[in-house]
Amino acid sequence: MQSIPLHPEDREGGGDRPRIECFAAVSNGERVENPKHYRAASELKRAQRTVARRKNKRSNRRRKAINILARKHLHIKRQRADFHHKTALDVIRRYDHITIEDLNVRDGQESPSRQSISDAGWNQFARILTSKAANAGREVILVNPAYTSQDCSQCGSRVRKSLALREHRCINCGFVAHRDHNAAINIQKRGQKRGARASGMGYEARVNREESPTIAGHPV
Repeated sequence: MQSIPLHPEDREGGGDRPRIECFAAVSNGERVENPKHYRAASELKRAQRTVARRKNKRSNRRRKAINILARKHLHIKRQRADFHHKTALDVIRRYDHITIEDLNVRDGQESPSRQSISDAGWNQFARILTSKAANAGREVILVNPAYTSQDCSQCGSRVRKSLALREHRCINCGFVAHRDHNAAINIQKRGQKRGARASGMGYEARVNREESPTIAGHPV
């Protein structure tokens, strides 16, 4: 069984500005890289600066700059949607059961880490994934995202760690893994438990009867 987490607490390195390392981390160690269309679009930033310099709201030059900026935004929007559709289709083709974190990225979106989540477009991806899964007869389960990175996926101990710490190291059982990998396993287990309750059977029975691949995930 496998998990795909999309996790908002991730950051790269030890700098002051947290940002998303990858779009998704799978419980078998696979990673889906975050395209970061906004971060890569230097043309968009230049277009924004050009509009800011055009002070006269009635001038043709300002209207032209605004039109260029709108086209840049549309291009990035289409790039992101294309990535989400292709990623969702790949997930659905490979897995019968999908679990993702139930996140509302609008809360606190002004923070740097939330901006990265917005850039990755987690809400849009979740909607696309859920829609495609329903059409394909796949199961999508939403789980509580609380402490998925902090709790040890092997023994359940809560291992406090800062956003800068990329490695999960449990002092209770000794389990060591990448922070995202540990979170992916936790999400998978929560999805299995919720699926077991919904089907009216015990957790162990649910796991033993599961024969098809399972993927779990939450926005990183």
